[in-house]
Amino acid sequence: MQTKYDEPDVGESEKPLETAPYEALTFTLSTPPAGFTIGATADITVRIDGLATDKALPEVTYVWSSSDSDEAIIRLVADNATATIEAVGAGSTTVTVTCEEYPSLTASAEITVIDGENPYPSMTLTLSGVPSSFYAGSSATMTATVGNYPASVTAPVTLTWRSEDEGIFIVTDAQTSYAGVPMTATINAVSPGTSTLTVTCDEYPSLSASVDIRVTPAEEARYNKIFVDFGLETRTSVSPWNNIVKFENYELKDEMGLDSGVSIDLSSWTASNKYEEYYTTGFSTAGDIEFNGIVFTSAQYQDWLFSNNVAEASFTINGLDPTLTYEMTTVSIRWNSAANIREMSLELKGEGEVQNSGTIHQGIKCKDALKEGEEAQEPYCFEDDWSAIDWSDYCKIFTLKPDASGTITVTLKAKSVETTSTNQQAHLNALVITPIKPEEE
Repeated sequence: MQTKYDEPDVGESEKPLETAPYEALTFTLSTPPAGFTIGATADITVRIDGLATDKALPEVTYVWSSSDSDEAIIRLVADNATATIEAVGAGSTTVTVTCEEYPSLTASAEITVIDGENPYPSMTLTLSGVPSSFYAGSSATMTATVGNYPASVTAPVTLTWRSEDEGIFIVTDAQTSYAGVPMTATINAVSPGTSTLTVTCDEYPSLSASVDIRVTPAEEARYNKIFVDFGLETRTSVSPWNNIVKFENYELKDEMGLDSGVSIDLSSWTASNKYEEYYTTGFSTAGDIEFNGIVFTSAQYQDWLFSNNVAEASFTINGLDPTLTYEMTTVSIRWNSAANIREMSLELKGEGEVQNSGTIHQGIKCKDALKEGEEAQEPYCFEDDWSAIDWSDYCKIFTLKPDASGTITVTLKAKSVETTSTNQQAHLNALVITPIKPEEE
């Protein structure tokens, strides 16, 4: 594409300017369009720089070209010092303008055309946090993450969250402005059924993700586990654990965050019974406790409820279904204790006979944590390390029905042991209540 530069007319009374030598001149292209989408047009202009005030421009022929020779990305229409660019397809090409008479005069610019539907094809949108068990009345937090988010993008994209059937679940508290940090929304179950959650980018509709979410009939929630952590207000556990930190009556949430209708009543306990923690030095290999398919972290086992110098102390679990059988899993340890030996037992009473744990030696301290000169006191101190501990010595399983009023009574019994200390202590770190489905009994 060649176009001639027309020199301006010189008046008869004006002295013609001397033509500038081309070696002193340069070509400069105007700034290419940003955010150039398919179907759009834009002009780009070449300017000749370096012209002295007493010099005239030489006659110049502009030659425009594009590295996209087959016009798959842009179509270029030249008109002297200006070229009109029409965006045809997504991609990048280099537009170059040169001077036919003086080949050293040249300038180039990269033109990028984006697909308005998906300007960044490498970007992805993923959803996480899909609830595996979801009951009417419960809620869950889901997260949307945009992958390969371009660092060059300064304006955030907007995400829209939508439930296909709001009679099954609805979306609330949705974060919608994405600027590189994952966003969340609350999914609220309404009634049984399956609906699709779709998250779409408003600016780039092809960037979207969907997932099917099933809401289970609410009556199935009666078989959800209930997690209870006894201990200090300063050392609480995250959901789904219920934190029992005072001598009060607590209404419990189940593992899905639903009101279980079950409560624990500690209001009758006295000042002789305490909450305490003991984790001053720690094990070199301490980790989680895994027992009966349940993981107990240090947040649960490093503090506890205990009876102190009291032969026994009880609390009640109320609001249980008297037609169901419950599995109660307990943890009773005095973590990192070897010198102060404590023996105890747990008793649970519901319908029928009292169930007793037998003797629990609560002190736990591995030999790799013993101080210099300190002797191991079997069976309160183990020969190896954390991985050698048999947790069935400390974690117990009780299977029983509540009484006719839906109550199970839990009693901590401390035993007197001949040691350097005469204290009697019985500890309870955590409790997991699992309703058993009739067909599983």
